[in-house]
Amino acid sequence: MIKTIVSEELPVGEKFEIRKNIIKGKPLDKRICIVTGTHGDELEGQYICFELARQLNENLEYLHGNVEIYPALNPLGVDSITRGFPAFDLDMNRIFPGAINGHLIENTAYKIIQDLKGADMVLDIHSSNIYLREVMQVR
Repeated sequence: MIKTIVSEELPVGEKFEIRKNIIKGKPLDKRICIVTGTHGDELEGQYICFELARQLNENLEYLHGNVEIYPALNPLGVDSITRGFPAFDLDMNRIFPGAINGHLIENTAYKIIQDLKGADMVLDIHSSNIYLREVMQVR
């Protein structure tokens, strides 16, 4: 199930949206959220989330609880393959927890944090940008 958590009209006539993919397993009160795409030039997270969603949907009988996948917290950055929000060049990772009455990026960060509240675990996937090679790590 896809749910839109942020939807704003942009001055250029386009709609800015952030969505999450909710994969529901057997009823259990556990909720895991996986976020990626905070930096638009870190593309590996989108692939990981795509593969994870595919695997989970193929094996729902083993899933206890819900997994919510947020594949692009910065969709404008992902579309333009830039680290920050285009035109603003602001690092969304530095904007959290955001502000309810802030500008577009602050309000977006606020809405994301509100949506993540209550999760049993939140996993935030990052990587290097597209021009660097690195060894995978968990910190």
